[in-house]
Amino acid sequence: MGERADGTSSPDGSAAASFRTLQQATAMVGDLFGRQAECVEAAALLTATADELGLVVRPRAVSIAAYVHATGRMVATGERARAFLTDLAGSSGRPMTTNDIAPDNPAMDGSEFQRAGHMVVSVGDPALVLDPTFRQFAFAGLPPVSLVASVADDAPATGYWHLDLAGFSVTYFIEDGNSGWQEVFARILPEWRPLARELAEHLRLGRSAERVGLRQIEIPRRSD
Repeated sequence: MGERADGTSSPDGSAAASFRTLQQATAMVGDLFGRQAECVEAAALLTATADELGLVVRPRAVSIAAYVHATGRMVATGERARAFLTDLAGSSGRPMTTNDIAPDNPAMDGSEFQRAGHMVVSVGDPALVLDPTFRQFAFAGLPPVSLVASVADDAPATGYWHLDLAGFSVTYFIEDGNSGWQEVFARILPEWRPLARELAEHLRLGRSAERVGLRQIEIPRRSD
């Protein structure tokens, strides 16, 4: 498995074509959302796009802990990530700053989803984690990219994915027992299908995210 400076890693072998397609799909979705903290909406669009391409993906609630190597700055969403970074700060012997990010979606307020606070998409074959809205954490010195990475298993026995990338580390604590988001996700998924079909057509024609040049969209606040 190779690593890239932009926060991606790539698999080898016959899975390469699917990896490239999903990488471009994730980048396109990331370009549309920019640095907005709209991970549920982005996961819905990415899931719908993969479905249009005949690829099977799975939305996952996660608690994320990210650590910038050069500065020691950290970002946490969710209870497990905060506990992890608290332990890390205590054992390191160096001052660190932890920033807690809450889900920026009124539809999630007060739900169990807040125990996780972030959402990604995973793939079983090839085993990948796709995070189109990772760039929302750029304020902490993390790269403003949509993260795509190969993992050993999309359902690890450890319950988390840990990635050491160029200049930073990120741990995704998988919250498969988390509730409070599934109903919202199922309701908004059909709303994203028209745009998903457009993205899928670009991908079928071999167009990259850079070539398509998508403009960021503003996501309206939901009152439900």
